[in-house]
Amino acid sequence: MTLFSSRLVLALSALNILVLIWGGLTLALYDEGQLPDVTSLPSGKLLTNMSERSQRSPVQMASLEQRPMFHQNRKQYTVKKAPPIKKQQPQRATPLTAYQLKGIVYIKGGKSFIIVINRNSKKSWKLRTGEIFDGWTVKSISKASVDLVKGTEVARLKLIKSANNRK
Repeated sequence: MTLFSSRLVLALSALNILVLIWGGLTLALYDEGQLPDVTSLPSGKLLTNMSERSQRSPVQMASLEQRPMFHQNRKQYTVKKAPPIKKQQPQRATPLTAYQLKGIVYIKGGKSFIIVINRNSKKSWKLRTGEIFDGWTVKSISKASVDLVKGTEVARLKLIKSANNRK
C-alpha cells in the first residue's frame, strides 16, 4: 500500500470510531426517567419514504413505533379499478411497392443514409441503418439498394435510375 492509501484507511477508521463514540454518548445521556411520555403525543401521518423518516425527532419516531398499526379508527383503503385496456386494431401494412427509393448517400463506416418516399401519400423519410419507417426497419444500405426487415419478412428496395441519369 502507498503512503496515501494507508493514511486514508487510518483517517476513515478514526472517523468510524468517532461516530461510534458519539452514538454511545447520545444514548447514555438519556435515562429511562427522562424520556417523554409518547402515548400522549398526537399521532402523526404515516411515513411515506425514508427521507421523511430521517427528518423526524426521536420522540416522533417513538410515537409512530408504539402506535398500534391496526385500530378501529383506521380508514379502509379502497382499491380503484384500472380502466380497461383498449385493443387497437392492427394497422394494415402498406405494401412495399408503394415505396420508392429516391436516393442513397453511401458513406463507408456505417454513416450512409437513404431517402424513401411513399408514392401514394408523397411522405418522405431520411433514414440510417436501424431506423424504422411504417413498420419497416432499415437492415443494411449498399451503393445500389437497401435491405428492409418487418417481422420475419425481408425485402430489398433497389435504386431506380431516372431516364435523365442514364447515358
